[in-house]
Amino acid sequence: MRIIGLDVGRGSAVLCCLEKFPDIILQHYRLLKRKKKFYHVKCSKAGVDKLRSLNPDGIVLEPSGHWYSQFWVAVAKTYSIKIYWVSHTDLYCARGNYGFGNKRDEEDALCLAATYFDPQFIDDEGRKRYLNYYQNELVANLRELFLAKEQLQKLRTNLVTQLRQRLSYEFPEAAISSMEISKVREFTPLIYWLAKNNTNTRYDNKYKLSIAHELGITITDYTRNHASTIIEVEHAIVGI
Repeated sequence: MRIIGLDVGRGSAVLCCLEKFPDIILQHYRLLKRKKKFYHVKCSKAGVDKLRSLNPDGIVLEPSGHWYSQFWVAVAKTYSIKIYWVSHTDLYCARGNYGFGNKRDEEDALCLAATYFDPQFIDDEGRKRYLNYYQNELVANLRELFLAKEQLQKLRTNLVTQLRQRLSYEFPEAAISSMEISKVREFTPLIYWLAKNNTNTRYDNKYKLSIAHELGITITDYTRNHASTIIEVEHAIVGI
């Protein structure tokens, strides 16, 4: 069996190919370094060609970088290469057991590949401790939707924080207002009012009483455009 440990990064990966468990893994690591057998590849045709040239029967991945790993999952599925998933905790423990003190991409790639051949990498029933990460298509789809929504919510949180900063100057009375997505309207009413500059008795009246007018301060186009961006993100969140 030829197994590739694949440590994934942003738009790239480090590949390490093994055919058996090394007798002394730390020595084997130095040997691979010396012979330049750690392959740094990009998410590109050249990277795919390099992986395929190693003729792997399987690849071992760690799933914490979900979106980064998707490219290599697609490659494996396209070319019928089996995928094995190692949890972050198990990889951490394996790294320590093999004598690696620091977290380096090349070390992780070797450790990932080594778990396939390691007779000790088993659970209490004698089975390999790999995750059933993509065994169920429905679960995989739900996970992707969850992660997409989580990313959008993080984006929205940052955008709302920036909006509050702008409003602290341009409309200070609104800066501390609740900015939660309405379950009925499926957007944040205050932000929608800012984005569309439409009539809303509640916010119109509140803005008329704002101290900003006495100071000659107005709500800028930048702030309204920023609010529009948040509304688009909210539509995407609700649409998932």
